[in-house]
Amino acid sequence: MALPRHGWTEADVKGSADFVCPTCVEQQQPKVARPDHISFDGVEWKDSQANAYGFYHFIDTATNFQVAVPYRQRTTEGLVEAFSNAWLRWAGLPKSMMFDRATEANSESACPKVQASCHATVPIPPAVH
Repeated sequence: MALPRHGWTEADVKGSADFVCPTCVEQQQPKVARPDHISFDGVEWKDSQANAYGFYHFIDTATNFQVAVPYRQRTTEGLVEAFSNAWLRWAGLPKSMMFDRATEANSESACPKVQASCHATVPIPPAVH
């Protein structure tokens, strides 16, 4: 340890372990509670050369914080992978999720996976948007 080499006493070294930098990210608590409700949808954007780029868009409705993640395939498995990597890994489970009925989240194989990820799901009719 470098402190004793620079003249610090054993008591000083032990006492310095109590100091915590107030700006260190590792020591900070979340500034906002974990999301209660998120919404998501699959989006496809085309550039001027007609190249298509697909992504899932997740949004925390309380803070408007958004995450977009490209998908490989717009399938149930792709949705579960994107949701796990882009949202669950850092934000944890939301209490509820909202998505449209025309999405891969409504497939028979997705329902148990999506519903297991949160307390409630709120599918909305496709004609709404």
